Amino acid sequence: MRMVCMLVIALALPVAQAGPVDAAVQSGASDQPQAARDPAQAASALDQFDGIVIDQTMTRPGKEFYQLFSTGWHDQTLSERYTISVREQPSARFGSQIHIVFGSRRVFQGQLSPNRSQIKMLADAAINIAYKAVTEGEMQRLLFKDPDVGQDEI
Repeated sequence: MRMVCMLVIALALPVAQAGPVDAAVQSGASDQPQAARDPAQAASALDQFDGIVIDQTMTRPGKEFYQLFSTGWHDQTLSERYTISVREQPSARFGSQIHIVFGSRRVFQGQLSPNRSQIKMLADAAINIAYKAVTEGEMQRLLFKDPDVGQDEI
């Protein structure tokens, strides 16, 4: 506990000794937010959140499936445009249900057995099916414009 307090004091002391004006200059603070100063940086900051594969698995076979799936997903062409989730519903009796979700749509559902021998094959199938469903759904969303129907309802 003493080490943590000493570390906090050591890090805070140079900023406190510099004074309030110097501390603001050192930290890069100004009247405008960072995004307002440079729109290109704001756009690139938002692009950093595209292409994420979110891990919502709980078991060891689920984590192994996620690793194989996310590695294969990032190898797909233009996969960095889409953010998807890998969800798992474990069951002690039947293994786990794996769901790949894009937006609010489930694009893949599969059964993951506790045996773990079929994980690689299931991950490869999930990559192909989910990628095809995501790209076709996005193409349909771009081509079909109806003011009466929301994007989630198509």
